[in-house]
Amino acid sequence: LLQDQTLRTVQGAGGRQLVYDVYALQDEVPFWVRGVISLEEAEQTYGSLRFLMLVIFPFFVLLAAVGGYRITRSAFRPISRMAETAERITSGEDLQERIETGKDRDELARLGHTMNGMLSRLQDSFENERQFTSDVSHELRTPLAVIRSQCEYALFGQAGEEERQEALRSINKQANRM
Repeated sequence: LLQDQTLRTVQGAGGRQLVYDVYALQDEVPFWVRGVISLEEAEQTYGSLRFLMLVIFPFFVLLAAVGGYRITRSAFRPISRMAETAERITSGEDLQERIETGKDRDELARLGHTMNGMLSRLQDSFENERQFTSDVSHELRTPLAVIRSQCEYALFGQAGEEERQEALRSINKQANRM
């Protein structure tokens, strides 16, 4: 007898068999499909599949895991190099070092170019600040030297009242200049 979507074992002329029936419709025409395999063949196939699942499949999973790890590691190597370079730049205060971008035209190369541009602007800013500090220091040394010498002359010297007044005017002039 036909039984829809039921796997069953039956005894036939060739021995025990597995039988599976499916009822279907196509273009409103009903029909049955029956699959039959001997129980001995099914057990051999199951044994082969079991061998594949227990021995071969874990090997391929391990192989895929190792391959995936190596591919991922090589994909992240440029990011690791960029991070190492950025750390060297940060810790060593060497703003002239740049991130190696290579010849690629991918997102990492674009990020490297962007970071290099940012480092160039930072380097220019620090050099401008250093130059400004040097210029300010130079501009302040001369008036401070004059003020100090005038104060020493007025306080400790044998200067008269007129000379002290002149020293105070000079100090005032140099202070205004600063």
